[in-house]
Amino acid sequence: MKEFYSRFLNQGAFIRLSSTEVHLWAGIFQPSSREHGSLALCPFWQQGLDFFEFSEQRVLSVQEVHRDLEALMGPLNVQPGQFKGPERSQLEISFQATQGRIQRGEIEKAVVIGSKHSDWIPSVPERASMMMKALQAPAKTYPYGYWNAQGGAIGVTPEILFQRLGSDILTMALAGSCPREEVSQRAPLLKDPKELREHQMVVKDISERLRQQGWLVVKDTEVMELPTLLHLKTEIEIKQCKKTDEELVQLLHPTAAMAQFPRNYGLQWMKDLPYQKDRGLHGGAVWFRFGKQDGLDRSIALVSIRSLFWENANSQGTAAGRSWMTAGCGIVAESQEEREWKEMLAKFSSIHKALGIVE
Repeated sequence: MKEFYSRFLNQGAFIRLSSTEVHLWAGIFQPSSREHGSLALCPFWQQGLDFFEFSEQRVLSVQEVHRDLEALMGPLNVQPGQFKGPERSQLEISFQATQGRIQRGEIEKAVVIGSKHSDWIPSVPERASMMMKALQAPAKTYPYGYWNAQGGAIGVTPEILFQRLGSDILTMALAGSCPREEVSQRAPLLKDPKELREHQMVVKDISERLRQQGWLVVKDTEVMELPTLLHLKTEIEIKQCKKTDEELVQLLHPTAAMAQFPRNYGLQWMKDLPYQKDRGLHGGAVWFRFGKQDGLDRSIALVSIRSLFWENANSQGTAAGRSWMTAGCGIVAESQEEREWKEMLAKFSSIHKALGIVE
């Protein structure tokens, strides 16, 4: 196992699917065809999946991974304040531009983002430490990561684009949030008109995309309680879906939870807002294939939020290494800038806490 973890921490990927089961891939991390790929990435501004394969896969319990990683982990050499940003002035620009389009009736909702940057790059022992911390996240979330010589990502996302078991597809609308520290000062999420309206736009967006693809079931909206934030969540199921995973990504990505509502206005205008061109994989899809369960294909596509991303310095020395985090907030007509700013900061705080990074 020591040799496996050595390969894994240099070139690998993982996802925790439940509170007990962790899938790990290790070894050669290289581009692949869709038929052989175990991992695929779809950055936010992209529509198709880029597939990758590994030389080895293992399925272990959380307890086994914790035991094995403990000897390999090291302290995170990140100092308080080493991550710079986001800038309040940049949010103001994005907020006003979005509200202008809402007031003109061009859109009803859009998601604006902010970023924090650092020149710190996690070492192999630091990856092990962050992974161990991430695996302690609540069972309703999805700790995941991937990395190679070029860079990587590690995070704890609460959101999936879809999950497949055969022809049965599960997806979700996850929109409408409240920082835990504000719970006593605000209306309950299930009775908050602004948050409910924002959430229903996402439910409508996903339902409209899937309505013709099979038997659609929209479940009751509930509150997902996480350590730092509360979210409105509605699970949506589709039975007897004939779409492939790649077709589902093209159909669903990006949902109104990550982009705008309605979709037909187009996303070009968003690229001119601060930070938008730098979205990278934030709000994009990270797809994993697990083979078959009871003879049925099993896979999942995560929405890549609440994550740390990094790029190593390139071999030619033309670009320095860096790491960054990104967080977004949904803007509707009723939105208040101060409230959205606090929500964005709470999301950054959740990334720090989930990975054990000092603020």
